[in-house]
Amino acid sequence: MAVVLCLAAEKGGVGKSTVAANLAAAFARSGYATVLIDLDPQGTASSAWLGVTSDTISSADYLVRPEAGSTMVVGEGWIPAPGVPGLWVVPADHDPLVIRGRAMVTEMNAALILRNRLQALQDGTLGEYADIVIIDTKGADPHEPLVAAGLIAADFVLPVLIPEPAQLDGIARVVTAVHAFAEDGVSQAQVLPPLVNQFPHANQGRKSANVAQKLLDDAGVPLAETRIHAWSDVRMAQSENTPVCVHAPKSKAAGEYHALAKELRKSMGIGKARKAVS
Repeated sequence: MAVVLCLAAEKGGVGKSTVAANLAAAFARSGYATVLIDLDPQGTASSAWLGVTSDTISSADYLVRPEAGSTMVVGEGWIPAPGVPGLWVVPADHDPLVIRGRAMVTEMNAALILRNRLQALQDGTLGEYADIVIIDTKGADPHEPLVAAGLIAADFVLPVLIPEPAQLDGIARVVTAVHAFAEDGVSQAQVLPPLVNQFPHANQGRKSANVAQKLLDDAGVPLAETRIHAWSDVRMAQSENTPVCVHAPKSKAAGEYHALAKELRKSMGIGKARKAVS
C-alpha cells in the first residue's frame, strides 16, 4: 500500500517545493515508484523543477472536478518526469480560480475529496503502482483549502522550515491544524519531526551557521536528523529543470536528499523498493 506524505509550511519561501521535487526524485532514484501531486498553483515542484505541465488533467481534477473524478482510474493524469524513471507527476493547475471555485462547495469538501480519492486508490490498486505519494502544498495558513486538502489526505506530514525565528511559530500552527483535523475525525495523519532546509554550511560563514544552530537549539523542538544545506548545485539543477540527484548525483546536495529519503522510509515504515511500473 502506498504511503502518502504531505510537505507543509505556513510561511512561503522556505524551499518546500524544492524539497518536494528533489525528495521525490531521490525516492525514485532509489527504486521506489513515486507520485508527486503539486497542489501549489505556482507549480514550482512540477513545472520549474521537473519540467512537467499539463493542459488536461491537473491536481485540480483530484480536488474539485467531479466530472473527471467520477471516471478517474489509477494512474490517470500521472505524467512521467523527464529523466527520472519511476517518478510520475500530477502537475499544478495554474488558474487559482479553477482550484478555488469550480465545483468547490465548501473548503472541507475539497479537502475530503482528495483524501477519499487517494484512499480509494489505496484500497484498490494504488499499491501496485506506487510506493509513495508526495503532496506539495502552498505556503499558507494550514486551513486554506489547498493546504488542508494535502494535510487531510496524508498519512504523514513533514513540516519544512528555515532557521529563522518566525518559522517556528508557523510550524507550530501546522502541527496544531493537523491535530485539530484528527480530533474532527477527518484525518489520521502523523506529524514527523520538522525538516530544516537551507541551513548555512561552514563555507558560507561559520558565524551564520552558529547563529542558525543556536536558534534551533533554543527552540527545543525535535527535528529531522537530516538537514538540507544551501548548496549552489541545487540552484544550478533548478535552472535546468532537473533534480539535483540527477544533475549532480555525486554531490553533497544529492547525498542529503538520499539521506532524507532513507530517514523518512524508516519513519514511515516503507519497506524494500519494488520495481516501478513503466
